[in-house]
Parts: sequence; C-alpha cells; structure tokens
Amino acid sequence: MKAKILICCAVFSLIFAGCTTSGSSNPSNLQYSRQLLLWPIGCNSTHLCIGILFPDVDSDNISYSCQNLTYLGHTGTDIAITQEDMDAGIPVYASLDGVVLWAYDGKYDRCPDENELDCLAPLSEPSPESSEGYRICTEKGDYCRKDSNLTDCAWCNIGGNFIVILHDNHLVFGTKYDHLKNGSITVKPGDVVKQGDIIAMAGSSGNSEGPHLHFEVWSDFFTAIDPWNGPCGTNKDVIYWMDRAELGKHFITG
Repeated sequence: MKAKILICCAVFSLIFAGCTTSGSSNPSNLQYSRQLLLWPIGCNSTHLCIGILFPDVDSDNISYSCQNLTYLGHTGTDIAITQEDMDAGIPVYASLDGVVLWAYDGKYDRCPDENELDCLAPLSEPSPESSEGYRICTEKGDYCRKDSNLTDCAWCNIGGNFIVILHDNHLVFGTKYDHLKNGSITVKPGDVVKQGDIIAMAGSSGNSEGPHLHFEVWSDFFTAIDPWNGPCGTNKDVIYWMDRAELGKHFITG
C-alpha cells in the first residue's frame, strides 16, 4: 500500500499599503474557464505522488467533497512526493499561460531542519523587500486587491522558494507555486510562459514538513479560490481542471 503523507504548509500573506481615495450545485449550470488548469506537477497517484491535501478557503476544516483531507484555512492544493524523488527531480509546470510576476529562489530546500535558518520562523517584523527565515516579502507596487482602496502594496509569503504567475483568464487571476527546490527555478519576472512549461522542481523549502508542491489558484492578489468543485466547498459549479475525470481516477476525492 502506498504511504500517504499529510503536509501542513500554511502560507501566510501580509499586506503593506498606503491609502488612496478611490473608491445550489446543478450540472446544467457548470461553467468553464477560458483555459483549464493543467496538473502542475510531474506526478500522479499511480506514479510518484504519495498524498494530497485540498483547500479549505472557507475555514470549516472540510474539503470540497465533505471529507477532511485538508486542514483549517488551507489555501492551496498540496501534492506530496518522497525525498528520493525530490532529489531525482520532479518538474513543476505552469498550469496556465501567463506572465511571471515573482520568482524567488535561494532558500534551503530540505525543511524541516531546526539547524537551518531558512526553515525557521522569522524573528523580526516583516518589511518590503526582506527575507528572513522561511519568510520572503516582495517589493511594494501595484499589487493591491481590487476592493481594498489601497495602493503600493507588498506581500509576504512563507512558502520558501516560490513563483507567482498572472493570467489573462476569465476566472483565474493568478497561480502560486510554493516550496520549490533551491536553484531549480527557470523563469524570472516578466517572462511569458505557456501552459506546460517547466518552471521549477518540487522541493521542501519554507514552512514545509516534507517535499511537496503547494499550488494556489487566485481571483486577486493572495486571494485563494478552490479549483475543486463539490457540495461542501466554496466552489459548487465551476470546472477549473483540464482532464478532471482523469484526476478523479487517480486521487481520492477530498
């Protein structure tokens, strides 16, 4: 029997901003995004993937199909691999066409390790363009949520080495890829990527309990949505995944 690893990889975001003065599930109602999500990692449950955790964006500790294959407030989909396969190299793919916004590399990638500063919680207060422990903070810029009435925002992430890609897509604003292998990122900010391009290798950097990819789907900056549709999640009707039927054959539904 294949072992299952449950990875707790809470990803924290924090905003620094200045103010500005601007102002039931029904199959017949299923919607499709303009381009469907590609599975973002080079494994599945019959080949190298050893566990999966689903989002809990409504913080009820129940995943989309009414099971508890999640943890409270989890914002992404976690796909776990073994240390051996991480060392051999498991590719991470751009799930949609888009433009790279952020790509941060250089963090130690075999967390948890109490002897490595990159695996530990930061001790100082966060600030833009800073990196301490497993936290990385972006520069300030036009990164504020649309409904925030703020400008010049920066964000902090505790997923170690990570990539954010923005998408010109009907339903998906951005995707985020966390805990990447040190030195493996192949893209830089401003790069145009196509769906299926290899952008990095899966690792265990940041606030991670073992090798895995934490994959988030956004409707706005650091605003996670659930790409898995089902009766107990926030997404009842929208189909996000390419080959969802094939994914359902391989993975225990959440």
